[in-house]
Amino acid sequence: MPANTTNRDYTYPVSSDDVELYDHFQALASDIDTDIEDNIMSAWTSYTPTFTTSGGGSPSIGSGGIAHGRYREIGKTIIMEGSLVFGTSPNFGSGAFQVSLPATAATVTNASWIGQAYARDASGGGTGHYTGFCLIGSGGTIATLFASSGNGQMTSTSPFTWVATDFLRWAAAYERA
Repeated sequence: MPANTTNRDYTYPVSSDDVELYDHFQALASDIDTDIEDNIMSAWTSYTPTFTTSGGGSPSIGSGGIAHGRYREIGKTIIMEGSLVFGTSPNFGSGAFQVSLPATAATVTNASWIGQAYARDASGGGTGHYTGFCLIGSGGTIATLFASSGNGQMTSTSPFTWVATDFLRWAAAYERA
């Protein structure tokens, strides 16, 4: 009777089996094809990121604002990206901008994950482009956003004073719990 691998459940013959080499290779090839299709070639999954701030203040993206995110999961690795476009009458809360993750990060001693961020001051006459990074802490459910221009955390006034039509994008890879 064949056995199965521990992690991926691939079937293989054991020494007491009548070895039918071509049948075993075909079964293995079929298992690998299925695994690749299900785990590597699958479509992105959409999620709606939640906008929060470290100091509270009931932040919201405003009327007509757009929150979009998507992610891929390969094994325990999450690859994600998202964006917020602020609508009319947004509330930028107080403290550092934060966005929810599609899945909780793994709890790992002395670890965090760093991704990239981009902020656009759409009302800035075409000159308001700001790069930054996002930080995902061990066991975290949110990414905190930072401006790389020396302004520290992204807030209602950093790296610029946010208003309607401004937008924020981020991307990161991290280990899920």
